[in-house]
Amino acid sequence: MRAAIAWVGLGLIAGALVWAVVAAVLYSHHALYVEDEQADAAARAVMVLLFSCTIGCVILGFGVRWTERDAEPEPESEPEPMVRQLVYLVGLLLVAAFIAFPNLLTDGFAQLITARLQVWLATGAVWLGFLLFMLSGRRPSPRPLVVTFSAFLPGALVVFLAGALVHIVPYPEVHHSTADAPGDPAPVPDAVSEVGWTWEPEPEVSLERVEEGVHGPLVVLSDGVVSLDGTDGSEVWSFRRHADEDVEVVVGEQHVFVSYRPFDAGETEGEEEVAFTETFDLATGEPVPGHEREADAVHGDPDVNTDHVVRFPGQVVRDHWPDSGSPAELQALEVGSGRELWTAPLHEHEGQDCLHRGPTELYGAVVMTEQCMDEEDRDHPDLGAAFSQEGLKTESIVTAFDPESGKELWQRRWTGAESRMGSHARPGGHTAEGASPVILVDPTFRRFAAVLDPATGEDAVTLPADVDDPDNWFRGFAGADSDGATYLVERADRRTEFERVNVQGEVVATIDPGRGLDRRDESSVALNEMVLFSSAVESRPTVVARSFDNPEVDGLIPLESPNDRDSDVDLLPVPGAVAASVERDGSVSGLVP
Repeated sequence: MRAAIAWVGLGLIAGALVWAVVAAVLYSHHALYVEDEQADAAARAVMVLLFSCTIGCVILGFGVRWTERDAEPEPESEPEPMVRQLVYLVGLLLVAAFIAFPNLLTDGFAQLITARLQVWLATGAVWLGFLLFMLSGRRPSPRPLVVTFSAFLPGALVVFLAGALVHIVPYPEVHHSTADAPGDPAPVPDAVSEVGWTWEPEPEVSLERVEEGVHGPLVVLSDGVVSLDGTDGSEVWSFRRHADEDVEVVVGEQHVFVSYRPFDAGETEGEEEVAFTETFDLATGEPVPGHEREADAVHGDPDVNTDHVVRFPGQVVRDHWPDSGSPAELQALEVGSGRELWTAPLHEHEGQDCLHRGPTELYGAVVMTEQCMDEEDRDHPDLGAAFSQEGLKTESIVTAFDPESGKELWQRRWTGAESRMGSHARPGGHTAEGASPVILVDPTFRRFAAVLDPATGEDAVTLPADVDDPDNWFRGFAGADSDGATYLVERADRRTEFERVNVQGEVVATIDPGRGLDRRDESSVALNEMVLFSSAVESRPTVVARSFDNPEVDGLIPLESPNDRDSDVDLLPVPGAVAASVERDGSVSGLVP
């Protein structure tokens, strides 16, 4: 009986070794595109499998009395010396492995779900087989073969059968859930005081960014997107492609676009890889009719920087240089064919060098920001460095275009010195009840801040004159709407404060953040009753909440994060909460009243 148990275990080990080779062949043509933080986990997966296979080979080679010359077994009451030695050897190897790699089994293995399951299958079969072998306490002999084979074969077949089932019927490599009657979204809170919920993806999936959804935060992941309810962190809808490569998500104002290259897609003529884009309703996650799974000739094109594109159903808008040395233009392409739909000239003139930021979809328009200098003023080969020189005279341009035709809707220009590294246009953030949304022109350094009406490009809020004072440092908006704006400014005497102004530019409230402000932080946000910013003095990532009614008192909201305080905290007001995500942490916390 003991010998039969041992041979079942040896069958499991042998089956695992053979199936590991078969699985390697099956998945060798699936190139896994993993993020930097996933590469270590994938490497550990390979090490786990190789380590297990090595143990399996040792057991098969030395744990069986293959020849007649092997010593006769000891009395049945005691394990054989060779078995004891194998147990000691395996124990020492395990201890050494887990000291060297403490997260060996807790981290994710790979991006491809079926490959990850095959690693678990082969590893588990080796160790289950070793356990059965160890329970027998003896070195079994292969004789008689009829008895041995009848115990060995079922163990091996179990592994082959399980591996085949995992390959044929894996866990869903595409997960898509939609919202059933999600209801009206909760309002953005006027104030927050605590962490109400925390959400995090699987260990092998990285969090790319957090954007505003209809019902709460829209979490963009390395394998897709998840929409959460801001009130409790529950999932509203999601679309995940665990197995596919080069998954990218673009969030529009009404739609979400997920582009990817299927892991099992062959190559077409011309060695161009097949890519697809699926378009979903931002509120429910339902596919948009006619754009469920479009072949995408733009995704993966080396001439298209996907970080600087705007997507609409069936259409991609990008900034483009037709030829080397030619002025830049805005170009719209059809997704399926890559055919040009329209072009619109930008404002880079002969004799000028320009930085382009965008395009960005803002309130139904495609908005581009440009920063231009005369070529004769350029003193550095790197254009970004050239814009950093002191006293440089530049021109900042913000232009809105019609996404259907490319027609220019409006344009604003500012000319002066020290508008270094350009400005960028972005949404105004939380809009108070009864107010209208605005476009913020947020300078990277110091000057040319503006709050614009999205319809006309005119000033929606007048900012105080000292905002553009060269002796002050405008550090960015915390939020704005048509009723006023809140921003952070650093004075010439190094005094830093948040100011809230009305439409006429009159300061109606100020908050001194004191020593608690993390000066690297660019995600301070303003709610109706308070300002939130990242703390620079707490031992772990913490959000500071300061009320306009009582600006001298701090409300500290510690985040559930293993990182230290040097990690940046991104804050975003969303329906039902303020979403807080910590750099490199991979989790999203909902700050609630």
